[in-house]
Amino acid sequence: MKKILVVIFFLLFSVQLGSCNQSEEIIESQPIGYGLLSNDYIGSLEILYVSDIPNNINNFTLTPYYLPHVWAELEVNEENEIAEYILINEKTSGTKYYAKYLLIGSVSFVAEIDSGTVRYLNQDQINLIEILENEDQAKWYIEQIEQYQIMMTNEQGAIIDEKSVYDLSPFYPYQRAEENGHTWLMNWVGTLEELPRFPSLYPELQTEYGFNTQRLNDLIERAYNQRNNAEYITTRRNR
Repeated sequence: MKKILVVIFFLLFSVQLGSCNQSEEIIESQPIGYGLLSNDYIGSLEILYVSDIPNNINNFTLTPYYLPHVWAELEVNEENEIAEYILINEKTSGTKYYAKYLLIGSVSFVAEIDSGTVRYLNQDQINLIEILENEDQAKWYIEQIEQYQIMMTNEQGAIIDEKSVYDLSPFYPYQRAEENGHTWLMNWVGTLEELPRFPSLYPELQTEYGFNTQRLNDLIERAYNQRNNAEYITTRRNR
């Protein structure tokens, strides 16, 4: 009986000693949330997360990108040379021209006009905007932009020549977003609950750019929910 008690005591002591030697792991990550921002923009919001409270969120970076019905609007130099890959929208104030066919990654989309609004539909006749409501699809779309895998094509899927009579510049939406868009940065030290929310953060995002404040706040939550995702973890260290 004494031997059994000694063994049990030794095991308990070993477990306690081991737990004392274990230090808390601190995780640093740069998770990203993706989603629609308004009728014209989609965006990514990246936070710098440190699990050592109270320094969870140190900053965030918001980067907007144009949706296709914005960047795929064309300037036609000679109206009598409208090609088959040009969609004419005469239901707005003034005639507008759009690329009729888009290739995003390996997925083709065809434009149509619905009550004066240009929509891009996939082979299943689903509007791209509806597809981008899903965060994974929003991430996919932005990744295609950053990899220059979004382009205007003809009906056969061939890329339109940049040097044609149609002004396709900027040819890629990423360039246009870089030229005309902005990146918003903010440094912050505190917990998620203490982080200010839109529109108190950068009110001009709502007043000048028309970004939906609820969608902006959703991006913060989406990024925060990915904080422990191995894809975004940059550092693991012990306290």
